[in-house]
Amino acid sequence: MRRRDFLLDAAIASAIVAASPLGPAIVSEKAGDCGCGISAVLYDERHADCQMFADSFMRRGALKLATNGDAGGLWYGRLRQHLMRFPGSVAGMTTDSDWGVSRGCGREAGFTVAYEGSHDFRMTGAIAHSLRGCGAEKDVYTEIWSEPNAWADSIANALSRHRTMEPTASGERSPLITTLRTGDRLGYLTSWLLRPSQLA
Repeated sequence: MRRRDFLLDAAIASAIVAASPLGPAIVSEKAGDCGCGISAVLYDERHADCQMFADSFMRRGALKLATNGDAGGLWYGRLRQHLMRFPGSVAGMTTDSDWGVSRGCGREAGFTVAYEGSHDFRMTGAIAHSLRGCGAEKDVYTEIWSEPNAWADSIANALSRHRTMEPTASGERSPLITTLRTGDRLGYLTSWLLRPSQLA
């Protein structure tokens, strides 16, 4: 490794520690230009529902990042650099495997899970939504009921309004909810919100 690359990596690592909830930096009320406290959103570019979810946050000023099957690359690259400048929460609608990677990378960076939604497309003509979290899932549940045909946008709307985590047990689950299915997709998508630990 060249000396220049080593010094650059060391500088980035130091800045991340300083900007993390474990470091001395204070997470700003406004992440970048996003008024909802969500600095960035990750999405699977292959699915229209994921794009709708990400577009909703992008309109609020969050950075929109396609996973391209490599969520880890984002967490150690462009997303990390963005969070150094604009600390805040990270939302996503991805495959379950990209969610697993994001959950692990987020934990390393000092984030905790505020919300997780599983969206099962295996039912005939319907999508089954199973939501859990520490308060945010209640807002999501209500929003999906009011706008079931635009469920991905509804989730983004609810998460953007949920500023604090309510004092409920972690992992609390809302009743199962179903919406009409669009397209012929099979499998699962996962929506999620990671919040800096000091805001939990």
